[in-house]
Order: sequence, then structure tokens, then C-alpha cells
Amino acid sequence: MTSEPASDDSALDWLAGLKSRLDKAKGKDSEGEDSFGSWANLQELATMLSKGGISSIADDPTIPSQLSNLKGNRAGSLLIDKFEIHEPIGRGGFGFVFRARDTILGRDVALKMPLPDVLMKPELRERFLAEARAAASLDHPHLVPIHEAKELGSLCYIAYGFCKGPSLSRWLSERKEPVCCTTAAEVIAKIADAVALAHSRGICHRDIKPSNILLDEPSNTVGELPADADLDRFVPKLTDFGLARWMDSPHLASRSGQLIGTARYMSPEQAQGKSSDVGPPSDVYSLGITLYELLTGSPPFAGPSDLQTLIMKIRDDVPSLRDRRSDIPKVLEAICLKCLEKDPGRRYPTARELSEDLRRYLAGQRVEARPKNLWTKTVAYFLRQPAALSVAFLFLLALSILGGVYARQRALESASDEVQRAKSLARENELKLTRMRYANELRLAEADWNTGDARSSENRLMKLMPRE
Repeated sequence: MTSEPASDDSALDWLAGLKSRLDKAKGKDSEGEDSFGSWANLQELATMLSKGGISSIADDPTIPSQLSNLKGNRAGSLLIDKFEIHEPIGRGGFGFVFRARDTILGRDVALKMPLPDVLMKPELRERFLAEARAAASLDHPHLVPIHEAKELGSLCYIAYGFCKGPSLSRWLSERKEPVCCTTAAEVIAKIADAVALAHSRGICHRDIKPSNILLDEPSNTVGELPADADLDRFVPKLTDFGLARWMDSPHLASRSGQLIGTARYMSPEQAQGKSSDVGPPSDVYSLGITLYELLTGSPPFAGPSDLQTLIMKIRDDVPSLRDRRSDIPKVLEAICLKCLEKDPGRRYPTARELSEDLRRYLAGQRVEARPKNLWTKTVAYFLRQPAALSVAFLFLLALSILGGVYARQRALESASDEVQRAKSLARENELKLTRMRYANELRLAEADWNTGDARSSENRLMKLMPRE
């Protein structure tokens, strides 16, 4: 819900109301100090918010809008715990993210703070804190590190490492040329390595997409990299475990039928709300969508609305990558399409197997994924289309019946032909036998004549005379 930015008074009224609601939920006196520090800081925050507005997913008319337009024109004037707030840098389903300065350790952080509705709902607050626990349990060079997470009375926050570069989504949006196939494979292999660590710890991310992949500068970079620098000059890092699922923790599992993720990047099982089927292969699917977008410039399914995108994802075949970009190697296309199988059982089981196959491709070795032939594509199509499968079955049944009738008719005709051939052969044999008897009688008659037995010779010849 979007509305016009609020005045200073309305923003302050909202913050005061929020403070009162939070403190009441915590059983705390609303007149006392709270996690914002003091009412002076609260008023300072109200002034900053009122200049740019606030945005919330909560359907609450008392909450002003457009946090994304907030500019920290009073940089450093607001303290939250030990963090000096500078400017907003992002917004997610659970909270907003500020670039802040750790005043004790002297480093920049990405400070994620939950939205008001998250703070007020115990189950959402627990999921926000579960994100901190999930991220804290993982240490990988291609994961954005978590420095600290804390609950301060009614407020809570997560301090992530600050990445100086843009998100992969923003980098792609500002680039016109396609990404080099080798570079695309290397980026996804690195992120897959990080996701594989999460899978090995029983964590499924469930929201892998370009906007959750941040591009950091290498530690040995001199100066700052421009935002449009080549992709291989950045270090890709996965972030935002806000929708992550601990696969062995049923209390954090989603309800059946609940859609979790982003429409363009979620797997078919997520699109159908089959939460019990969501697992590591679902993350592999999202990695495949991201690889597809890196290689072709857009995801395979992008309808005019989220609903149509989900329908396309469930119903349609994945468009060929090589139809969109002819220089993509068939082997790399096969790897990407294996990630995007409709059936989770036909994908790579975890991100580890995907990473290993990508590295085999990069090394010029034989990969596990095989290009699909026409027969494989046809079978896969009919398995996804029950109605078409029924029609095809009936058609084949009709062909089978017609084929049986035709075969029977041919068999009868063949048998009749065999009888005729047998009769003809019998007649020929009978004629041959008759001729042989005739010749033999002639020889005997000749022999009788030569021995002087004219009567016997005459009798034999008389037998050979045709009868009327």
C-alpha cells in the first residue's frame, strides 16, 4: 500500500503509537527509555522519516509510505544502539536495511531492522531472529557475513557486513551486453558453493535471486570499483536468509498452500504451495533461473503478473537458451536445464552437485547433465500434460486396434495364398508324376519290342492312349 509522505507530526505520532504498542506488548512503561535510545533520538528519526516517508507491507493506514525514498540528509545524527545511521540502502519483506557505522569497531555495516508488523507478530519476529541464527551458523567467502544480532527491548536488528558494490540485479539492469558464459558459470558455481554449505547444515534458503546476490569489492582493491565494472572483478555474496527454512525444524516450516519466495525465481513446488516438497532442489532451481538470466538477459518465465508467471512456471516448458543466444555451449545449456526440471527428483540433489558440474564444465571435462533429445522432451511433455497424455493414449489404442484388425486380415489373406500355392504345387507334382509314368511305360514298351514281345509292347502302348 502506498500513500503520500507524511508530515513531521504524523510521522512522530506514528512512531509514538508504535512505541506505545511495542512497550505495551512488552509490559513496559511507555514513558521510559527504549531501544531507540531516547525521545530526542525518536524525534530525530521522526524528522528523517517524514522527509522521505516510510514503507510497510502492513495494511495499516497509520503508517506513512515510501521508505525507499528516504535520504539521510542528517547522516550520523541518529544512533540505534552503537550504530550511527547513515542512509537506507534496501528493503525486503521483513524489514529495511540501512548503511550504518559501528561506532565502537569503526566499520560500516548493513543494519537490517524489521518492519512494524514483524515486530508486533511473534511468529514473524521469530522468523526475523531465525534469519540471524541461520546466517550466523554459516561462514563462507561467498556469503555476506553477520557481525551481530540483538534484541533491545521492543526492537531487534541484524548487523551484516557491508558490500560496497551493487546487487547482481542492479548490475544486470544497467548492462546491455550478455554476460560471458564462463563468467556466468563461475559466478553461479561460487554462489552454489555457499548454498551447498547451507544445505549441509540443514538450511534451505528459498529466496535465491539476483537482488539477494551482492557484489563486493575484493579486499585488495585499490580505490572503488565502478558499479558497471565487469562482473568477474567483483566477489559475489549471497545474503538475506529471511525466508530460510531449517529442514529439521517443523515449527519454522510454512503452512501447506503458502507461497514462499519470489514469483520469477521460485520453484514449481513453491509456486504450487507444496511446502513439504520444498528443499535443496528448490534452491537449485532458483540458481538455475539466475544462471538463465545471466546467460540470456531475462528469466525464462516473466508474465505481466505474478499469477501468470506462476502459471507459466508450472505449465510451460523452459524456453531454449540457445534460441535466445546461439553462442551458449550445449553443455552449459544442459546444466542450466537440469536445474530447471519440473520434477525436483530430476534436478541436482543439492547445490554441491551443481557446483561440481559447473566446475567440470569450466575445466572442459565431461559433465553429468545430458542434452535432451526429442524423445526425452516428448515424454516430459506428456507427463506434465495429463489431458494430452489421455488423448495420445486413446490415439495409440485406436491405432493398436486398427493395426490388429489389419494384421488379422493380412494373416487370413496370407493363409489363403498359402493354400492356393499348396494346391498349385500339388497339381504340378501330380503332372510331373504322370509324365514320369508315361515315360517309364514308353521305355518298357520299347524294351518289350526289342526282345520280340510285340504283344506286351502293344498292350503297354494301348494303356497310354488318351481316353475319350
